[in-house]
Parts: sequence; structure tokens; C-alpha cells
Amino acid sequence: MEQRRAFTARQGILAGIAIGTGAAVAHAISMTVGKLACTAVPRLEYIFLSYLMLTVWSLLLMVRKGQAAPAAPSAPARPHRIRNLELGFGIFVGVLNFVGYLLILEAFSKGPLSVVQPVFAMAFLIPTGLAFLVFREKFGPWRVAALTASLLSLWLILA
Repeated sequence: MEQRRAFTARQGILAGIAIGTGAAVAHAISMTVGKLACTAVPRLEYIFLSYLMLTVWSLLLMVRKGQAAPAAPSAPARPHRIRNLELGFGIFVGVLNFVGYLLILEAFSKGPLSVVQPVFAMAFLIPTGLAFLVFREKFGPWRVAALTASLLSLWLILA
């Protein structure tokens, strides 16, 4: 039986960059479609259909995960069950996502994509700050310089 080897720190960083890049591309396309949709179709119906697709995909992945092979030959496969904590986090994040998406569509209807999207994209500064404050992640001089450059780029876009 093939054993999975542990990621080295560098492999973890590279995997994070690759997956993050894929997420950024998907998100950028989603926001561009959102800009088109907010002027062409009713917002609530658009959000409903978007979240319906998200729900269907999530359920399909949960079912697939529940039917996955056990991790070890002696461990029985168990279907995934939603626990109260997962449910609470899911509801909380779902409400935040809904409000955020409604607000970004409203912003797209009022302003140009070339301004609204960069301002919205600066949202990464919030979890980055929380990573430093809550999770005690280390920020070296290059990371601080990169974050400063990000803020300067936003200032240049808005100037």
C-alpha cells in the first residue's frame, strides 16, 4: 500500500500558491460575471441560483466523500455527518457570504469594475492581519513590504 509522504514546508507553500492562484482565477471570473449580471438580471434571483449551484456541488462532494475508501484497511468507511459546530459555522459564513455578495453586486451596479474589484480584493488584508494577530504567523520584512505595496497599489488605482 502506498503511503502518502508529508509535505515539506516549501511544498506546502507551493501547493498553497497553486491552489490560491486557481481560486483567484475562479473568483475573478465570478466577479466579472457578477458585474454583468447585476445590470442584466435581478440580483436576488442571481444570488439564489449561484448559491443553489454551490449547494448542489457541496452535497455531491459530501456524498462522494462519505463513500470514499477507508484510510486504513482495518478502518470502516463512515458516512459524513454534519455536527452542530459545522452547522453553526456554515450558517454564519453563509449569511456573511450572502450579505457580502449582495453588497458587491450593489457596488458593481454603482461603480466601474476597474475600481470596485481592486477595493474588494483588498479584503485579503483582513485575514492577513488576523493571521498575524490571532494565529501568530510570522511576518518578515518582505511580507510587510508586499502588504505595503498592495495598499499603495490601491491608492494609485483610486487616485
